[in-house]
Amino acid sequence: MKIGGDGFEMKIVDGILYIRTQSAMLGYLNAPSPFDEEGWFNTKDKVEEKDGYIRILGRTTDYCPLLVLRMLMFMVKQIQSQV
Repeated sequence: MKIGGDGFEMKIVDGILYIRTQSAMLGYLNAPSPFDEEGWFNTKDKVEEKDGYIRILGRTTDYCPLLVLRMLMFMVKQIQSQV
């Protein structure tokens, strides 16, 4: 899949997908911030990238944050609106 868009950045570090957006949540209630000091969110998705496309290989944990699910639903809607 291809991800990105206005106000959206991604990077892959050691095979793990990180995302950063212009607008993001503050964090989870009573939990440490899920963002690093530069605002990157570790999705915990194992990925590989080739020619600008991302292939999800699995997860480093069974936990799937709601933020990631909402982001994916938003991207699907964008793709559907362009088809």
